[in-house]
Amino acid sequence: MQSVVWTVAFTPYLLDLSDTLTVATTAVLATVTWTVTVLLADRMRRADHRGPFEILIGRFTYRTGVSRRPAVRQ
Repeated sequence: MQSVVWTVAFTPYLLDLSDTLTVATTAVLATVTWTVTVLLADRMRRADHRGPFEILIGRFTYRTGVSRRPAVRQ
C-alpha cells in the first residue's frame, strides 16, 4: 500500500507532487501513510483476513485458493 501511495503521489504522469511538496509535507505524508497501513494491517489481523499479496503468494506456493488461515492446533 505504501508503494502505491508513493507511486501515485510522485510519478510524473499521475499526481507529480515532487516539485510541490516540501520536506515537511513529504514527512507528514510518509507518517500518515505508515500509520494508515499499520492500522489497516492490525484491523485485518483482528478480523482474520489475509492481505491481497498474502493470498496471491499462497496461491502460487500451494496452488490452491486458500483464503483463510489454518486452525491452530494446541
